Amino acid sequence: MKLPPLWKARREVARFGKQILTSPARITNLLFATPFYDLTLARKIRRFEGKLPESNRVAVYLIYPDRGLLASHLMALDYLASKGYATKVVSNLPLSDTERATLLDHCWTYLERPNYGYDFGGYRDGILDLAAKLGTMDRLVILNDSCWFPLPGSRDWLDDVGALDVDFAAATSHYGTPRVDAADFASIQWGYTLKHRNFHYGSFAVCLRARVLHHPDFLTYWRRLALTNQKRAIVRRGETGFTRWALRRGFTTACTLDVSRLDKELAALDDTHLIEIAREMIAPYWPPLQEVRRKLLAGTPTKAELQALILTMVSAQGASYALAPYAICELGFPFLKKSPVWLDKESSDTTLALIARLDGPLARAIESEARDLRARRAPEFDAGA
Repeated sequence: MKLPPLWKARREVARFGKQILTSPARITNLLFATPFYDLTLARKIRRFEGKLPESNRVAVYLIYPDRGLLASHLMALDYLASKGYATKVVSNLPLSDTERATLLDHCWTYLERPNYGYDFGGYRDGILDLAAKLGTMDRLVILNDSCWFPLPGSRDWLDDVGALDVDFAAATSHYGTPRVDAADFASIQWGYTLKHRNFHYGSFAVCLRARVLHHPDFLTYWRRLALTNQKRAIVRRGETGFTRWALRRGFTTACTLDVSRLDKELAALDDTHLIEIAREMIAPYWPPLQEVRRKLLAGTPTKAELQALILTMVSAQGASYALAPYAICELGFPFLKKSPVWLDKESSDTTLALIARLDGPLARAIESEARDLRARRAPEFDAGA
């Protein structure tokens, strides 16, 4: 039997690989997407040496620079360097030569990779690039640029992480609290558990200690991570999956924005303060809750109703979104999610108002980036203004 020409065989392999990467069929993608990525796309990763020194404390900082290298990127890198971290920047998009040269002045190493697998695809490439170094590392921080961080005037997150004294520390968690329908918000009974099947720590900011990094299964998890460009699937396999991996192995875990006692914190506040918190909460993914809030605040809500509304919004939307103004302005939380700027006008207005309350030149740089995001991704918010 005559074999097909080599060029034709390569074309067919490439076409099959593309079908694997884009296939909606869960089993096909689960079994073949990662091996195909490693054999083909991963070979296109470009590695550059930065100007900052190596350290036994490393950060993998994932960026998606669709508007190029930003002031907030450098702000995060300079903070990490000030804390003694050698940062490996991983980019899901290429930078210009000029931007890359600037970036290399602020980091230890830099990877440019094919944009596949969302944040966890980038984390994976960064961590696998550290495989030979893991045994000597004391800390690994995983961050991405979905948040502005650190915010001017905020608490020092890495100091707070150190005070937690756990193996696996994050900024926030989700699905640890009870959920109720928007219309039934008053029925919420607050509690906190790590046992919910969807419980996870937010992957936008995680700090891992040596006990995790030196575990024999750590690299195995990342090597076997099933990549996909289906966002819900990568959240389930990555964000939720990595949390479950850590909990199953008995690592101690915690987060710096702890909502386990939020009901008691709210109970200590007066009605005026609770109304202010409720009015400023951000919930771009939950329109029914926004409507419930409007109706409640249009009347004369009781303290119990205000507390229940706040708790319901935090549980449904997540503390890093819903609680942002309170957490940032009163608790010093150093992260602000970017996506509300374009997802919903009410959330966008609240986010911009919050940024305007921050002081200093870095705050004005964040404000400029936020207004640019809104103009590009949600121009209808300002149409006719």
